[in-house]
Amino acid sequence: MLTELCLQGNYFPFKGCLYEQLEGAAMGSPISPIFLEFFMQKLETSIIPTLENSLYSWWRYFDDVFSIAKIKDINLIMRALNNYNPNISFT
Repeated sequence: MLTELCLQGNYFPFKGCLYEQLEGAAMGSPISPIFLEFFMQKLETSIIPTLENSLYSWWRYFDDVFSIAKIKDINLIMRALNNYNPNISFT
């Protein structure tokens, strides 16, 4: 219940208007990096093993990824990563 409270009702101003963040953890919240790590570890344990023949390497720092992959498999890799969750987008 406390976790839900921390993740909901996040408001931020932008160009004179007030917006509510509907998805994800709030930027700047001390709890956000913890949930980011959980999310990325789950993604890595779910998706990366299925791509082991396409990826030579995968390095991550928080949500920034550097990877070396087979060029012919780029579309397959991007599709697999971007289908993991509709609210995130790898580029």
